[in-house]
Amino acid sequence: MIKDDDYYWSCEICEKEFETKRECDEHEKSCKRKKEEKKAHIISKNDLITACRNLLLLVLYFLLFVLYIFPWLVLTLILLVLYLLNQWLKKREQNRQEAILALNRVNDEYRREYTRHLGDKEGPKEKRPYVHQLMEAVEAFNHRKYTEAKSLAGKAYNMLEGENRQRLQKLQQERHEEKHRRFEASQRAKGLVKYRNKWGTPEQVRRWREIEVGLNDNFAHMSPYEFEGFIAELFRRMGYDAQKTINTGDYGADVIAKKDGKTVLIQVKKYSHGSLVTPHEVQGTLGALWKYKADKAVLVTTSDFTTRAKDLENGAPIELWDKDILHRMVRKYFIERPAAR
Repeated sequence: MIKDDDYYWSCEICEKEFETKRECDEHEKSCKRKKEEKKAHIISKNDLITACRNLLLLVLYFLLFVLYIFPWLVLTLILLVLYLLNQWLKKREQNRQEAILALNRVNDEYRREYTRHLGDKEGPKEKRPYVHQLMEAVEAFNHRKYTEAKSLAGKAYNMLEGENRQRLQKLQQERHEEKHRRFEASQRAKGLVKYRNKWGTPEQVRRWREIEVGLNDNFAHMSPYEFEGFIAELFRRMGYDAQKTINTGDYGADVIAKKDGKTVLIQVKKYSHGSLVTPHEVQGTLGALWKYKADKAVLVTTSDFTTRAKDLENGAPIELWDKDILHRMVRKYFIERPAAR
């Protein structure tokens, strides 16, 4: 510390002036400490630089030693590095070319879609999902991410192909439906009627319906159980609420039909030609009326009744349906009414 002529104390290091000696001493100590720390930092930095230089020299000497002792190994490593670098460059160039081809393919397809869209010169009004994929692919290509660009372009092309495929399928379906409508209109213009994917004259359709319900073979293809269900369906078409009874213990009733608050008991006899229904069976059906509290009974057969059995119908609450009546009712409710609808 130095005292000047005006009685001020100054620091020997930074030459800063102070009014008191104490302040000057404290500041001078601080300056010395900082100067020493800075000098130590410079020394440590220089030591680090020297250590790094020595390490590099050591590595260089080691490489020179290896090159001198094993020149073929160094040459092999250099060739391997060059080969790998060449392969990487080739792969990168291949990805670049493939990305360019993929982008051009999507771009060409998009241009066709752009000009085909309803004849609109401005192209599609809405942005399709594949457009976003195409933009991302172009952006990736500009950033030299060729593999990503190729993948995004492939996705965009697949999405565009999917939309075109759906459009083509819809167009083919519309053409098929239009062709089908024209064909049906031409068939109806000829006076033909459609039945079970077939076209025929009204008389042919009537015959097909008879064959289907069993009139051609007098219901021979049906089992007795199936025939009872068929008779129940006949009465349903006649407007009744008809249900089959339990097979065992039916007490002479196979079907119970209800309509307008009245109950009809139906007994079914599926007989072959020549087997006639006897008076005893008619009496059994009449006797079942009290069991079901029915107002009327109907005895249906695929054959005929004896003369004495027909006499029991007079004055009794029962109707006897022989083969002719049964066929007439089946034609009316299974054939004529569906044809009329």
